Amino acid sequence: RLEYCELTADIVEALSAALQSKPTLKELSLSNNTLGDTAVKQLCRGLMEASCNLELLHLENCGITSSSCPEISAVLSNKSSLIDLSVGDNKIGDSGLALLCQGLMHPNCKIQKLWLWDCDLTSASCKDLSRLISTKETLTEISLIDNNLRDSGMEMLCQALKDPKSKLQELWIRECGLTTACCKAVSSALSVNKHLKVLHMGENKLGDAGVEVICEGLLHPNCNIQSLWLGNCDLTAACCATLTIVMATKQSLTELDLSYNSLEDEGIRKLCEALRNPNCNIQQLILYDIYWSSEVDDELRALEESKPEVKIIS
Repeated sequence: RLEYCELTADIVEALSAALQSKPTLKELSLSNNTLGDTAVKQLCRGLMEASCNLELLHLENCGITSSSCPEISAVLSNKSSLIDLSVGDNKIGDSGLALLCQGLMHPNCKIQKLWLWDCDLTSASCKDLSRLISTKETLTEISLIDNNLRDSGMEMLCQALKDPKSKLQELWIRECGLTTACCKAVSSALSVNKHLKVLHMGENKLGDAGVEVICEGLLHPNCNIQSLWLGNCDLTAACCATLTIVMATKQSLTELDLSYNSLEDEGIRKLCEALRNPNCNIQQLILYDIYWSSEVDDELRALEESKPEVKIIS
């Protein structure tokens, strides 16, 4: 791992040689170094060598643009050993993503984990991403955090999640410009998809009405969600009655994040009620930056004492 090492393009020749001479090297993380496209292209040439068996490649914040994407795509289509790729925080854009998807869709590619956070993607990328999610059965985790996908893009992704071939287990879609309008599609996907375990939707303006619609999908017997993140989603106490039903009846759900929402005493009391239910399996309730009174605080502490398996993080 060579993150934050102030590495520049000069070091890549030596790295390429190491990749060829060390078939035991499985992980290479060069995130947060100013490598740039020329160096990344050179690195990809080393990765293409038959002796290279790399499984993890992290190139976050390395100054990559769409110019490097044909080379990264070629690695993906040639190296079935590569199962974990992160190119987050690089300005690859929709055109770069389209090139990456050519490699990702290749039968040789066995990618499992793909991180594309803050890559300047828009809803235009969601057609390719949907095709990937619905057909690449090895893919179990994708992060699209901080890309302006909007409701139209999310609706395409949800359609892909309904495909029987989709095996995605984790979808990170925080801060993607989503609103209440996409929640019906999310709910519909949740009611069909049996594989999705982790859904991060924080920092999107879903609102109470949106979360109530999502809860309909969460309550479906097909849904096996374990971890749900709804921090900073413009929620109030008004949606807590519905959330408590999910908490008390969805036995797979063990982690819930509702941080940075104005739930106040009324909402927190409803959540406490759900936690007391013997059918509730929540192990971690995350409530950062929410105001509640000292009386409610006492209630939360008492609850933690009576149910030591429950962690309330605030």
